[in-house]
Amino acid sequence: MKSSLPKTILTIVLIIAVSAVITTISFTAFYFYITRETTTTPEEQQPLPVTVILEFPLATVTTNLADDHYVQVNIVLQYPEIKQRVWFGLREVVDDTLPKLLESNLNQISDVINMVLRTQTSASLKGANIERVKLEMVSQINKILQSSRYGISNVLFVSIVVT
Repeated sequence: MKSSLPKTILTIVLIIAVSAVITTISFTAFYFYITRETTTTPEEQQPLPVTVILEFPLATVTTNLADDHYVQVNIVLQYPEIKQRVWFGLREVVDDTLPKLLESNLNQISDVINMVLRTQTSASLKGANIERVKLEMVSQINKILQSSRYGISNVLFVSIVVT
């Protein structure tokens, strides 16, 4: 009398193999269904993400200019909001590294602003020349921050008084 045990084992192995193949095909089809790219017309495309600009206010700066005038300026530093993916990329949180970096380098930033302003004359702080002064401040402040990812994008003069 032959034992039916090898047939039973063979049947179980065959059922497991067929189940594994069906499961693999199902997961593969599901993956490609989820990750497939849909073709859309330009009207249907999502709008570009809006870059949020955050601000870091500085204390009012009063200093003398190169031509024996004084300037009092209230400055705000602008920087783009940087988001960081967390929890395996499922969630985004605002990265607060740059405000901490600005806070820790506040004295150096104030020194750079004073140095840039002291090289200017009262005439250079009027009209289109003021944009050149702002760009120089942005460049000098970003050198202090020494980071490729973090940096300020603009300097705003909220108020400026030249006497």
